[in-house]
Amino acid sequence: MTIHIGERIKEVARQKRLTVPEMTEVFGNNRSPSYTYRKHSLPVDFLWRISEKMNHNFFADLHPVVTDNDLRLQQETATRFRQEKIMELSIRVEFPASMARELGMFLMHANALGLKMGFRVGESLR
Repeated sequence: MTIHIGERIKEVARQKRLTVPEMTEVFGNNRSPSYTYRKHSLPVDFLWRISEKMNHNFFADLHPVVTDNDLRLQQETATRFRQEKIMELSIRVEFPASMARELGMFLMHANALGLKMGFRVGESLR
């Protein structure tokens, strides 16, 4: 299912009863709400800012981290972790200190994807 992100933002704004001036402030004075609502996609940094200002995770709308089917897969994965020998891989990640938050979000999504595939990713696995 493809989500039209502009329409989704408009829908959430309507649900939260945000006015056009409030949405103009959310988007920044250089973008009008009507322009943004027509966009099928947006740059990640812009969508991140909108998510924070509207207190809504639009990234989860685009790609839900956990679905009903994922819960079944997580249960199967948990069973495997209890029954099989566990192997571990360590990697080194270099990043600017100012991007620590973004790295945390990346690891959260990497872990969600890993769970779908049958493994765990993160700083503390046990």
